[in-house]
Amino acid sequence: MEKNLTDAYVKTVASPKRIEIFDTSKSGLALRVNPSGYKSFFYRYRFGGKIKRFTIGGYPSVSLAEARRRADELRVQVHAGEDPQGEKQRLKNKEAPKTIGELADLFEEEYIERELKESTQSSYKSRLNKIRKKFSKYSVDEVTRGDVKRFLKKIADKQPYNANRVQAIFSKMYSFAFEEEYTDNHPLKRLSKFGEEETRDTNYYPEDIRNLWQAMEEEREPTQSLIKLLLITGQRLGETSRMKWADIDTENALWIIPKKETKGDRVHVVPLSDKAIEVLERLHELTGEKDYVFNSPKKDGQPLSYFRQVMDRIEKRAELEDFRLHDLRHIVATNMQRLKIDFMHIGKVLNHKGMAKEYIVTSRYIDYDYLDEKRDALQKWSNELDRIISGKKANIFKIGG
Repeated sequence: MEKNLTDAYVKTVASPKRIEIFDTSKSGLALRVNPSGYKSFFYRYRFGGKIKRFTIGGYPSVSLAEARRRADELRVQVHAGEDPQGEKQRLKNKEAPKTIGELADLFEEEYIERELKESTQSSYKSRLNKIRKKFSKYSVDEVTRGDVKRFLKKIADKQPYNANRVQAIFSKMYSFAFEEEYTDNHPLKRLSKFGEEETRDTNYYPEDIRNLWQAMEEEREPTQSLIKLLLITGQRLGETSRMKWADIDTENALWIIPKKETKGDRVHVVPLSDKAIEVLERLHELTGEKDYVFNSPKKDGQPLSYFRQVMDRIEKRAELEDFRLHDLRHIVATNMQRLKIDFMHIGKVLNHKGMAKEYIVTSRYIDYDYLDEKRDALQKWSNELDRIISGKKANIFKIGG
């Protein structure tokens, strides 16, 4: 397939099968697109009577402009009688990772830290450490399908969801190694999922919500306020925990989540309801001089993190089984539906692309962020939550006043 590659095309192109697209404006340069979404540039040339391919690098770490510059350099090498792939292979044979531990280190450096958003990296690294713990000294070339299946089955027995996530990362790591020609081994290729993820009942009744709120109030600050804000706003834990005071527009009562922090890779504006303002006003006295709203007491200058023990404590106090912090987001969505708030507006509040029906919204609505509808929805939920908990009215917005 041939096409005049552009930045916009390279960014959006996708394919259900692996394809190669040759750039008509730069001879020999091509873009490889995998079903997983991974994209990379390579240079095709003839040397010694054979057609060879030299991988330039993955996109977007390597831009189209950089790939074209590199293609020009490679063309000069070939015309000078040098074989770029031969030299690369010689270096790879010398420097290629020999163990899973070495491969994991390289994968973390070259893929996780370069390709993924900071908000996603921690979960990847945590699961990568599970792989390291088990396979660190195993040979990259000798890990078998059986080794992997036994490892994943042990995780799936207790944590099916986690088993699937670990499997996905393990497979991506081997795909990375295969793509970079470090090994021909790929023991996870076309391996079925090991964890059957059961649908959880996330239906919480008013009494459960009251118990949750009371359990939250036994937590120390700023953890208490963080968890309360999850229930008040319905936002994601990662985005909320990294909230900065600079992200809050006190004049208009808005929380503006930067593009780099959101799952959808776009700015998300959250109107602050009376109850959200009440929580932030109190917390401002504690962390108002810090960058992060939920500044960690243990690591000053860093946001709160690691919430497993928090979930366990709340679950025990509230006498709820299998409680997860993500359930607070479900509570908000469910109750907004009960309050007869439009499904699209709930999606806009939660920044959930599917619920917000963005795949059918026409271009004339692109600049309209449903701010009034989001504010109305969050205030209705704030009033209802206040009624469920105590019936008291919220205070006036005076952060830093």
